[in-house]
Amino acid sequence: MRHTNHTSMSSQRGRSALLAGAAMALMPMGAAHAQSADEGAQEAEPEVIVVTGSRIRGVAPVGSNLIQMGPADIAKSGATTVSDVLRQVPQVTSLSINAEGATGAGASSNITRATGPNLRGLGSTATLVVFDGLRVPVAGTQGNFVDPSFVPSLALQRIEVIADGASAIYGSDAVAGVINLIPRKNFDGVEVSGQAGFADSYSEYRIGGIAGSSWGSGNIVLAADYVHNDALLGTDRDFISSDRRRGGGADARSVACQRATITSGGVTYAVPEGATGVLDFNDLEAGTVNRCDLAKTGFLIPEQDRVSVYGSLQQSLGDVIGVFAQGFYTRREFSGRGSVSAVNNVVVPTSNTFYPTNAPATPISVSTNFSDGAGERGTQGLSKSFLINAGLRANLKAWEVTLAGSYGESYDEEKRDPTLSASALSALLADSDPATAINPFGTTPFDPARADAIYVDTFNPTATNRLKSIALDANGPLFSLPGGEARMALGGEYRQERQFGAFTFGRVSAPISLPTDIDRDVKAVFAEVFVPIVGADNASPGLASLDLVAAVRHEDYSDFGSTTNPKVGLNYSPMDGVVLRGSYGTSFRAPGLAEVNANSSGAGIRTQSLTVPGNPVPRTFAVLAAGNPDLEPETATTWSAGIDITPPDVPSLRLSATYFDVTYEAQVLDVYTILPQVLAEPQNFSDILTFNDGSANWQEAVSWLSGTQYYDPGSINFSALDGIIDARKANLGNTLANGMDFEVGYSFYAGQNDFSLAANATVFFSYKNATGSGELIDRLGTYGYPNDFRARAMFGWDRGPIATRTTVNYLGAYQNMTSALVRDVSSYLTVDFDFSYSFGDTGSLADGVKLGVNIRNLFDRDPPFVDAGLGYDPSSASALGRVVSFSLAKAF
Repeated sequence: MRHTNHTSMSSQRGRSALLAGAAMALMPMGAAHAQSADEGAQEAEPEVIVVTGSRIRGVAPVGSNLIQMGPADIAKSGATTVSDVLRQVPQVTSLSINAEGATGAGASSNITRATGPNLRGLGSTATLVVFDGLRVPVAGTQGNFVDPSFVPSLALQRIEVIADGASAIYGSDAVAGVINLIPRKNFDGVEVSGQAGFADSYSEYRIGGIAGSSWGSGNIVLAADYVHNDALLGTDRDFISSDRRRGGGADARSVACQRATITSGGVTYAVPEGATGVLDFNDLEAGTVNRCDLAKTGFLIPEQDRVSVYGSLQQSLGDVIGVFAQGFYTRREFSGRGSVSAVNNVVVPTSNTFYPTNAPATPISVSTNFSDGAGERGTQGLSKSFLINAGLRANLKAWEVTLAGSYGESYDEEKRDPTLSASALSALLADSDPATAINPFGTTPFDPARADAIYVDTFNPTATNRLKSIALDANGPLFSLPGGEARMALGGEYRQERQFGAFTFGRVSAPISLPTDIDRDVKAVFAEVFVPIVGADNASPGLASLDLVAAVRHEDYSDFGSTTNPKVGLNYSPMDGVVLRGSYGTSFRAPGLAEVNANSSGAGIRTQSLTVPGNPVPRTFAVLAAGNPDLEPETATTWSAGIDITPPDVPSLRLSATYFDVTYEAQVLDVYTILPQVLAEPQNFSDILTFNDGSANWQEAVSWLSGTQYYDPGSINFSALDGIIDARKANLGNTLANGMDFEVGYSFYAGQNDFSLAANATVFFSYKNATGSGELIDRLGTYGYPNDFRARAMFGWDRGPIATRTTVNYLGAYQNMTSALVRDVSSYLTVDFDFSYSFGDTGSLADGVKLGVNIRNLFDRDPPFVDAGLGYDPSSASALGRVVSFSLAKAF
């Protein structure tokens, strides 16, 4: 284990070219003409900017590859939210957390169906999402990630991504990299737009606008949008099913059906179709089961309504002092059909009036559900957040000093209709009165009025995440060198993080509310120095430029002690148009407040029937799911090396390749989400898994669980258990990953035609993962882990008012190691198409009007078959199919 207190150590022309590339928002697709002439006239970046990956004004990231998307790229994506836009970046995978559901260790924390971008497949918690370089309140009832769709897409000037460890620049969470959402702060005029998209049994809408005005000493910008999407149900897609035999997979339909399945002496007996009244056990056929497809009953995507607002104000107070303020507010409501409450292996007492005649003396249990009589159960939720940032900026000769403070909150809640209570059902099963008894066998109609007696459990987690911060930083030149001007950024930050709320569960009539309130303080100091060793004035053959950046950040946590993280970057240009770069640094992530909070959402002991490999009959375990105050910080060492080629004779051509290497240790895992792996590899989890073998270890586990705050005396029959699992959050993960990113972009003119070609790809060479005390296993290209090859290619054609773009998306084939029947998952190729027509200065109402058609998944390709879950992998493909969107925008 790690100690709580620790130190984590693990040519001016060239620079101008890099900054120019940053300023024109060159998309990862390499679209050199991303910003139209109209957009350039309306809005221009300041001459000196701060680019993601560095805190020094006027310095592009040294050693790291910068990925960017501009407003034109966002508009042509056809996406209604920023989260959907980010899916276009190959370095961003949707593993673990997205609105359509997901696989991976973070999936269970996303009950509000948000989307958390995930760089390098290292998890959404290892990707830092910032707003104009600012931290924003984390989201979710467990507060583990940021959903980037909090800002209206119209309000974005550009999106910048650094897929490289950046804790030396930004602090905690930037293990895999940083996604910076940079809003428009200089905009004149008014622009409104609307979009409507349609797929089979699905539709989505967006309407929004932005307005801005500038005066001699300042400017103001306001933007807002409203987004709605329908629910997509399992019944809306033929390929959604728990019966995966269509693809050669398993029949994973539930046995908890309206016509029940009885188990006696370890043997199953299906209740015959058409059977009524009291069953005669002698009429039942041994070894049979009834199955039903409960996957069809739930939603794939919930119905959602989102409102987002953004504002910015800048005002100069003379030549030296300026004030600024910016912020956002977003509110998302969602609802959907709840899953059917399955009843598995509930013991039926002989006193039950419907107890089968001639049943053997051994206890019988039943698997069933009461969905028809209980009616449709629903789930609703609310997620909202806001952030306000304001401060003073002073220009002291060549130095700029900024003092700013931020305050923000997020609130998340999920509420389900009352669900079935296993304990209430067990009590009512003993009823011998035919007029009031519960029939669990499905041989008599279930009276809906009786649902009120057994659907009495509530589930209602809420959480507020609050963030306060104040920062002072200075930025400017140090001294002149033969290679140029050395520059520096330094400063300090203080922030307070707090999470409070409650997890309400138990009977509706007497709910139990488990309150939570936890906080921490963080103090940080940082410094970054840029040294141009060789520039235009002292260049020589084979040494056109050489730039060095060194950064260090020290942070002190009130609950974890201190950590210091350095980063070094180097750019070397042997000749004009060629830049070799490399970076090295350490990163860390402090566990989230919900992860260390013993009373976090969902905390408690659950008695569950789980499958143990090699045992045909499920075993019963007591499982403790909760936060863990004893967690340690996660740490990482990252380095990268790459080359950028922009031939002087072909300025519109860009070639880039980047090698990356990540060593990520002590990852915090939600053990509850990996229970199948725990039981399949008991030798690797001996610290948290104990079988009931009557040994001293078993007695110690019983004593431990009985002594926790979650245990209700007498609620568990320990002698009937097969084992105990400590499924609290734990530092059980270690990952080693490496691979390469490739980019190519080229544009050219032919007559009145403007063509652009681009492609990018991420190739993993290995992704080794160890869980618990197990050895590192290369899980690359397997279900639940990063794919070894992901790519996009784009062809654009513009001619006058017409603009088109065709994009091909490709995901390589991979393996599903969780299946014993079908392990091969096919590659997945989809095509997107975008067409727009912009009216020029016609002297009519059509002035400033832009019409567009966007088609995602043009050929309506179904996701590849996966022998798991619903029959497809929501982390790698969407069930939406072809989505045709129509858009209309007008600028005034």
